[in-house]
Amino acid sequence: MDTRAIIARLGPGRFGRRIFQFTSIGSTNDQALADLDLGIARDGDVYVADEQTQGRGTNHRSWHSPPGAGLWLSLVLIGGSRARPLPFLPAVALADLLSWDCGLAAHLKWPNDVLVGPGKVAGILMEGRTGARGDPACVIGIGLNVGQTAFPPELDGIATSLALEGSRQLDRGFLLENLLRRMNALDTGGHDLVPAFRARCRMFGRRLRTAAGETFEALDLSPEGHLRLRDAVGRERSLVSRSDSEFQPGWLDDAPPYTPPPPLG
Repeated sequence: MDTRAIIARLGPGRFGRRIFQFTSIGSTNDQALADLDLGIARDGDVYVADEQTQGRGTNHRSWHSPPGAGLWLSLVLIGGSRARPLPFLPAVALADLLSWDCGLAAHLKWPNDVLVGPGKVAGILMEGRTGARGDPACVIGIGLNVGQTAFPPELDGIATSLALEGSRQLDRGFLLENLLRRMNALDTGGHDLVPAFRARCRMFGRRLRTAAGETFEALDLSPEGHLRLRDAVGRERSLVSRSDSEFQPGWLDDAPPYTPPPPLG
C-alpha cells in the first residue's frame, strides 16, 4: 500500500493528511489514543496496519485482524465534525464505498455495523478522549474484512468479507483512499446523516430479539440518531448506544430485496 501516493491524490480534506502505516501492531486504536495523550496525534491522522494482534470491537470483543486480510485503521478527530451524528459518518461512508465502489448491496445495522446480506463485513469502534489542549477528541476505529475466505468457528455464520461476497475491488490501497475521500466529503458537507443512515438501514419494521428473549419492532431513528423501538405490549423506548441491547441473528429473515440508495456527498 503506497500511503504517500494516497496522501498526494486525496488533496484537500480533513482525513489522510498524515497516514502512519504498521506491518503489525497490537491495536491501531490504542496507538492513536496513546499519541493523543502525548500530544503527538493531529486532527485527521490515520493509523493503518497490515495486522492487529489485539484488535478489538465493541463491548470488549476481540476483532479478527489477520495479516493482509483486511483494512484495519483508526482515524483521529479533534474538535468534532459538521456532520451529525458523528458515529454515522464512517458508517455511511463505508456503506457507500462498498455499494458503489465494490458493487455490493451493503446496508447498515444500528448503530454502526456494515453488513452484506446477513453477514457483518465491517465494524466501527469510537473512543472518546480530551486532546492535549483540552479539545474534545475521539478515535474512530474501523475493521473491514477484505480477503478472508474463512473465519474462526466463533465467527462462522456471523462475519463475511469482500472476497466471499464477490466484491469487484479487493485492493486495500484503493479501499483506504476511497473511504477517506468519502469521509472527507461527508465531513466537509456538514450533512445531517440521520436520513442517510435511515435510507441504508434495513432494520425498520423488522422484529428484533435480544439475548434475554425480549422482542421489539424497530420503528425509526430519532433526530439525534437514537433507535426507536416498540415492545410486544406497545410501549416505545429509545436506545442511545449498542450497550443498551444486543440483537440476535435472524432479523433479516424474509426481508424484501434491498437496493442501495445513491451515494451521499
